[in-house]
Amino acid sequence: MTKIVAFGCSYTYGHGLHDCHDGKTNGAGPRPSNYTYVQHLARMLRIKTTLNLAEPGVGNKYIMHKIDTNLHNIDKEDLVIIQWSFIERHSILHNSEDIKNLGPWMNKGDKISTGYYKHLYSEYDHRKHTGWYINCANAMLKHNGVMQVINTEPPDQGFDKSIIIDQDNYWEDCLAKHKVDQALDNNHPGLISHREYAEAMYLEHKHKFVKWNTISG
Repeated sequence: MTKIVAFGCSYTYGHGLHDCHDGKTNGAGPRPSNYTYVQHLARMLRIKTTLNLAEPGVGNKYIMHKIDTNLHNIDKEDLVIIQWSFIERHSILHNSEDIKNLGPWMNKGDKISTGYYKHLYSEYDHRKHTGWYINCANAMLKHNGVMQVINTEPPDQGFDKSIIIDQDNYWEDCLAKHKVDQALDNNHPGLISHREYAEAMYLEHKHKFVKWNTISG
């Protein structure tokens, strides 16, 4: 393995951790945190390089788009971690860079988001699409020879994993389930949560890391 490449939303970005917190706005910092579960896992696996491509506030359509537009940054030997986001989020892609991200929290000040969730949003539709996004992302990565992939469960209790084609790289766990402390923004998972989640990921996938020659048996 040459590096870990991670995709996701604010959880993977590390929003609220001490090096990724804007005290004035309570928002995320300009760069991903160096203390997320991604970095903890890298140290456990003795991998020196991480590429955290997560972004705060994005949904699963955007994450799939991010994977698609960054395939050139992923080597066949890399470990790819995809922390799928909340199913209710949505994106409208005008082109590869002009993207409108929508979320229920935007409803008071964003007419497009308000209109979407009032007239178009369907929970069933979003759950189905999330499954398709996961399948599509897996297919794109495999087509490019990237086989060392961990997909995490979206933080949605009603998500049906049976729609996922490749069950072997799908993990029914997510950072939200390991939230035991708060970050500085009093919303996102804190340092202990990230560390414990990395430990859980390592133990759950240790047999794969051995198989992938990342660690010895």
